[in-house]
Amino acid sequence: GGSDPAERMNPVAVAAMLEHGIDISSAKLQKWSIDDIRTASVVITMGCGAECPFAPGVRYEDWVFDDPSGLAIDQVRVIRDEIRERVRNLLGQLGVDAQA
Repeated sequence: GGSDPAERMNPVAVAAMLEHGIDISSAKLQKWSIDDIRTASVVITMGCGAECPFAPGVRYEDWVFDDPSGLAIDQVRVIRDEIRERVRNLLGQLGVDAQA
């Protein structure tokens, strides 16, 4: 989801995730609502800037990555792997056991 989600999944991102056994091909891309933001522990943004809904008291982190749209799978793999590591680190900070 996000502040301005695409209409469909990026097929290269789908392929990159399938390499790790994660099928996102039928994921529904949804626009965030302010209620979604208010109930989140942490909101991770990826360059949405002023377009992102803002709720006071919510922790925000902006993770800067190249847009995978139009990139080759080798480049998307690098982005996927970096996101995975950042998610693991975030889960550790939140005291959540990250498996796999």
